[in-house]
Parts: sequence; structure tokens; C-alpha cells
Amino acid sequence: MVYTDPLTKAYNRRFLEEHLYLHHGRNDLAESITIIMMDMHHFKMINDVYGHIEGDRVLKGVAKALKGQMRDSDSLIRYGGDEFVIILTDCKEEQIPSFIDRYREAVSMVRYGPNDSLCAQADFGYAHMQEYSSNMNELEELLQLADDRMYEQKHRAL
Repeated sequence: MVYTDPLTKAYNRRFLEEHLYLHHGRNDLAESITIIMMDMHHFKMINDVYGHIEGDRVLKGVAKALKGQMRDSDSLIRYGGDEFVIILTDCKEEQIPSFIDRYREAVSMVRYGPNDSLCAQADFGYAHMQEYSSNMNELEELLQLADDRMYEQKHRAL
């Protein structure tokens, strides 16, 4: 429970900072790593217009939808607020866009609002390292690159 976000049941930042994702669902250590950063569209508006209970329901639904698309060796981490980090281990870089497409589709299946008439949406950015040595500097660099790419996508959509 020390590594689990109580609301979404995703892992928390402590799980990330202690590099436990390298062992998750595996018998050995991962060699390559992909960090996918995800941020919900207009999440503040969901809370402001429909209430925090509805916002919590959306976050739980998004976490469940993402987990349903992940491999056993992958990790879903609630990074903060409406941001999630997905960690893929031993994934080829050319596979990443198809993973992101699946995650985007899964998020869009989460409904909210009056009569569940609205669908959740999110932006994604990623960073990949083929030979990951699991030090904090590399992790921070990957997180920053994934975050930068996610915000590039968010600004292109505006």
C-alpha cells in the first residue's frame, strides 16, 4: 500500500523514485525504458463544473482504462493531480506510437457529465532510452523530455 495511490489504485511517485518499475512483472531487470507522460484535457473544468466526486470518478476510470491496455511488465503511476506516467520496459521505440494510440482510445472510452455524454481526452508525450542504467539523473531527463513533448502536443491542439 505504500506504493499505491489510494484513489486510482495506480502506483505513486514513491514507486517511480525507487525504480521499482524495473522489476515489475519481471524476473530480470529491464534494459530499455520508455516513459509516457499523460495529462487530461480540461480536468480543472471537470472538477469546477461537475464536482470533485465526478472528477475522482474520471480519474479512477482513466486509471482502470489504461491498466486494461498495459502489459504485465508495464507500470501506471499517478504522477500528480490528473497526470499519469506509464512506464514500458523492453519496448522498441517504433512500437511506442501504437501504444499511445491504444491509451488515447482507452481514455476516450471514459465518460462523464450529464448522462455520461462527454468523453475524457488526454495528451501524451514520451521519451525512450535503449540502455537505461536506472540512475536518478537519467530518470529525471526522461521525465522532462516526455513532459516537454506532451506540452508540445497540448499546445498544437489549441
